Amino acid sequence: MPWQLKKEDKFSLYRPLFSTVLELDNALSNISIDENKVVDCTNLTLIVSTIAMLAKAYQQHQEMNYSFIVVISAKEDIDTLEEYFIVVPTISEAIDYIYMEELERNI
Repeated sequence: MPWQLKKEDKFSLYRPLFSTVLELDNALSNISIDENKVVDCTNLTLIVSTIAMLAKAYQQHQEMNYSFIVVISAKEDIDTLEEYFIVVPTISEAIDYIYMEELERNI
């Protein structure tokens, strides 16, 4: 399994067990769309193909009413990436975002 997976009540946290974005592309193609997810990309530098894969996964999750949050370490890239998917600088912010979206869905 290419991910360290931590399941919580409202979401699962995916941390890659690899270090290259090419492996991330392959691992993303195997993620199911059955729950809210946080994907920790803090140790990876994202390239165009990876951004496209993350955007596709985000869109698929949105269509099924699930959250898909990406955590990155490069805060200067947040403004650019948030055009494609939800991106935050910390895991705790990602968790807060998921709970906020869950509240909005229940209203």
